Amino acid sequence: MNIPDFLKNKTTLCITAGIFFGLSFPPVNLYFLVFIAFAIYIHIVTTATTYKKVIFRTYLIFIIWEMISISWIGLSGFTKPEYFMIIGGFMTAVLHPIVYLLPPTVIFFFVARNMKFKKNQELILLFLPPIWIAFEYLQTTNELTFPWLSLAYTQTYNLHKVQYIDITGMYTVTLWITIIAILLFFGVRKLLNREWQLKGGKTVILGVIIIFIYFIPDFYAFITSPSEKYTKNFEDGKIDVGIVQPNKNPWFKWGSDQFEITKEYVKLMEEAADHKPRPKLIILPETSLPYVLRMPMNETKHAIIKTFVQEQGIPVLIGTPDILYYPDTGYVPPDAREFSDGRKYDIFNTAILMEKNVKKEDYQTHDKFKLVIGSERMPYQNRLLFLRDLIKWSVGLSNFQIGKDTVLFDLDGKYKFNTAICYESVFPEFFAHYVDMGAEFSVIITNDGWWGKLFGTYQHNQYATFRAVENRRWIARSANTGISCTIDPYGNMYDVSNVNERAIINSEIGIRKEKTFYTTHGDVFSKIMILVSIATLIIAIGLKFRKRTTS
Repeated sequence: MNIPDFLKNKTTLCITAGIFFGLSFPPVNLYFLVFIAFAIYIHIVTTATTYKKVIFRTYLIFIIWEMISISWIGLSGFTKPEYFMIIGGFMTAVLHPIVYLLPPTVIFFFVARNMKFKKNQELILLFLPPIWIAFEYLQTTNELTFPWLSLAYTQTYNLHKVQYIDITGMYTVTLWITIIAILLFFGVRKLLNREWQLKGGKTVILGVIIIFIYFIPDFYAFITSPSEKYTKNFEDGKIDVGIVQPNKNPWFKWGSDQFEITKEYVKLMEEAADHKPRPKLIILPETSLPYVLRMPMNETKHAIIKTFVQEQGIPVLIGTPDILYYPDTGYVPPDAREFSDGRKYDIFNTAILMEKNVKKEDYQTHDKFKLVIGSERMPYQNRLLFLRDLIKWSVGLSNFQIGKDTVLFDLDGKYKFNTAICYESVFPEFFAHYVDMGAEFSVIITNDGWWGKLFGTYQHNQYATFRAVENRRWIARSANTGISCTIDPYGNMYDVSNVNERAIINSEIGIRKEKTFYTTHGDVFSKIMILVSIATLIIAIGLKFRKRTTS
């Protein structure tokens, strides 16, 4: 089959594009395939003659992409098995394209059909990147979120090519990818239509332009030398931390002996504390404790950990469910839980800082804001109360309440740090807000044990490099079954643990006070893309109605 015939076979092309999209994401690291995949996607959209064709063809691309990149959500459910996870993973792959990938596709198709350029209709392709980026950003702004498959994340292994995101944010990486893909599509189409010759001047010029754009990030890195400035740099000071990776199977932890688990954790903390130099902070992962630490009924178990903190004098940051009792008078969320006696309460996915001589009611805490759809909370369940009871896990994790207060942890009155719990680490602007508040280093605590050695574990860890670069902050990452590590402001990882192993990481991380442009201003670029997209759509709608009135 020669190339023109291959390009006429839309089904084959769609399958190819879907596979290439999927393989371009971590941990496969065939990042260059994203350029080809997006170029094929453009071909599919621009050659479609009806909305039905563009929707069905691109949905085939998206569903294959998602089945490769995020199949780990559903596959992890076979471990126990947890049928809710299996169904949820399948539904995510099916519905996510409908909500966030098909809309920009259809909008661009509508724009392309109604905005005409007399001399060069290919100019319409310039409107595709803003529309695509707008929907990538929108995935971070509401409760119906899953910002996992931004095209930018295909480049997390190419640290030298993403150093400018401390100014622009990661969505300019998506812009860079889509522009190169557009130029590739443009050149290949000209060659296949025999409008250009392979060795012709126009082809050579376009090739030079593509190469130049591809290496622009490298030029920036060469000029600004971020590697020298941010690689293992401690100019503002440093702090020793102990990171605990307990390697407790999350599927069975919730039914295990709670006292034994607590004692195991203390032994691991003692091992971390024995390291020289002694850590100033010991970090344990998300929901380390399969019980609500501060409930009166769990005081004996709380005392076991508290004794360690008192004797060692080392603060411990630990993930645990936490409880809030609502008074009889005052505001109570509509979706609050209720005891049998009528008292209202809520459970949060929380990071608690336990310190010497601090009472448990005075602990500094961060309640998770960005809750995973389905597994932790149903979107907008406070307005649609019937959704609240749809989640019934066998591992005690369902129906968390959304956090209310943004908290910056104060460590011994000397250092300030933020903590992102699991899913929160894939929300760039949310993460940056805490750094802008004054965080001098960052912590990520997560479980990830659900995924084992499936793609999700590696993707989640790899995505954290972007948070380090965007804000130029050191990150200490503690994951239940891996991957735990430290990350410097350039994005380099140190002391990386293996998956499914028990590990203690004693490492030093830097303190940084500098704030990047991105930290203080957030996703300004993405918001501009939204405005451009809205303006483009309004113009296209106006032109469509103008045609109707003149015809």
